[in-house]
Amino acid sequence: MKRIFCLFFLIFLCFQGFSQVTDKQRIKQQIQQGTISTIKQPEQEIKSAPKLNPENCRVNWSNSLHSVYNHIRGLNPFPAAWTEIQNGEEVISAKIYAIRKQVMDHQEALGSITTSKKEIKVAVSGGYILIDELKLSGKRKMDAISLLNGFSFLPEAKMR
Repeated sequence: MKRIFCLFFLIFLCFQGFSQVTDKQRIKQQIQQGTISTIKQPEQEIKSAPKLNPENCRVNWSNSLHSVYNHIRGLNPFPAAWTEIQNGEEVISAKIYAIRKQVMDHQEALGSITTSKKEIKVAVSGGYILIDELKLSGKRKMDAISLLNGFSFLPEAKMR
């Protein structure tokens, strides 16, 4: 049984290699003869991606839950989404890496921070962003539990 399988597999691989070679040869001949044609992309489908800079990497906490979630995930691990944390009179810059989302209705102000011993939640429109990993300016990258062991957020703390 193993021999038959191996034989069929070898035949399959040979056929795949042969078909790729013939496709390459056919395309090469068309280029040499000048018979190959290109197709222009329709204008309405042309999209450009903006260059990443600090302005468009900043998190806008007034956006929807899914928008904030996708923004942070799209910038992870580099260049990383960033925000400022207003903790009383102190303003701290932070990069956010790993997150989760929690869909639920709430009455909290957008950007307000809620903490427990194990998690950091930020209120956004349509739910919460749970921050699992972040880096405060001047500190190393750490998980939320490690940060909460040595850093305390005031009740009025918020992301801005």
